[in-house]
Amino acid sequence: MYSLNPPGAYYEDWVNPGARLLAEGPEALLAATAEEFGPESSELDTVRVLVRFGEIYGFPVPVTAARHLDAMVELVGYATQFASLEGVTEDEALASMHSLHAQGLLLIDDDGSVWTSVPPGTPYSAPNGEWALVEKKVEAPPELRKAALPS
Repeated sequence: MYSLNPPGAYYEDWVNPGARLLAEGPEALLAATAEEFGPESSELDTVRVLVRFGEIYGFPVPVTAARHLDAMVELVGYATQFASLEGVTEDEALASMHSLHAQGLLLIDDDGSVWTSVPPGTPYSAPNGEWALVEKKVEAPPELRKAALPS
């Protein structure tokens, strides 16, 4: 996803664990981070996000966007809606949404809403090969808009 250069505030925070994750593996990195920063630390939370989404998004991971999509799923019930429409489990729906997001087919706008989108450089992208937001799928509740972006 990083190479697509998605626009907006949710795509400003990219984290790449680099060689440490590859060399130590996810379990060792999680244990070392918990020992260094504590089991309830934001650093450990970030490493959990990286491990969880690394295979889907590749590296670097759009941490703020990935966390926001998870929050939308939990708060708004987006996975439940998707699962019932597609006849899959909520876990499968969540994995599918993150996969679509990683491909640039879902995008989070600056107001926190989730849109279907067309990445740049494709036949249906916006003029001049830019990103196209196609349809708003989920409106972010006000409390999530405020909490999602780093201050």
